[in-house]
Amino acid sequence: MQKQQIEQKTKAWRRSAIVAAVLLLATLWILLDRWLMPFAPTPSTVEIPDFCGMREDALAKEIWMDLRVEYRYDEHAPEGTVLSQTPSAGSRRKLVGEEEICEIRLVVSLGAERIILPPVIGADVRTVLSSLRAQGLSVHTVMQPSPHTVGRVLSCTPSEGTAVKKGSEVTLTVSAGEPVQTVSVPDLCGLSRSDALIRLWLSQLNVGEVIEIVSDAPVGSVVRQSHRPGTVVMAGTKITLYVSAERNSEE
Repeated sequence: MQKQQIEQKTKAWRRSAIVAAVLLLATLWILLDRWLMPFAPTPSTVEIPDFCGMREDALAKEIWMDLRVEYRYDEHAPEGTVLSQTPSAGSRRKLVGEEEICEIRLVVSLGAERIILPPVIGADVRTVLSSLRAQGLSVHTVMQPSPHTVGRVLSCTPSEGTAVKKGSEVTLTVSAGEPVQTVSVPDLCGLSRSDALIRLWLSQLNVGEVIEIVSDAPVGSVVRQSHRPGTVVMAGTKITLYVSAERNSEE
């Protein structure tokens, strides 16, 4: 009987000890939580500012902002201008965590797309025109006489290696080949054959055929010529002379 009472008291004491331990742990947890509460991060709310239209180098960055920037070409916005943002301006975000930051993504303009002019000097103008126009450039050509092969590019404005905006005008100076010299045909009628040949030589012209015809003009004088006097022809053109022939005695 006495042994049974002792066991009951022991069980009761164990239950009381367990309950007391649980209550002690709960009390310690509450006290620890209250003691650490001033050091825990406090959730805060911020309003996202409007960055659109601002210049990248003039952005006012707060300590809670984590700005992530990506770039793209834009023909209408100057280089360095903010085009768009995420989150949008005016929206509110809660800052929670040890660092208390908010990520903001910005898209910034690179300005109009620029193209580096490739080497073109000495190349065939048809190939250059096709290449530059395919890149969105406006190409203007100027022909210039030169000893180089016809159609070869002599110069480029702007020069090779220059960065130009898409849609810019590029001027190519292209070889038109050796310059063509022109002369005026002199009046040879009435001159002797020898004098006519000298006049042609001085005029940078060549003699073609010399055809004798019967006429009342002095024998050996030029009666007609293949090109009328004053006609503009290329240097070296052959001129046919019609020379008065000696009449037969029978006539």
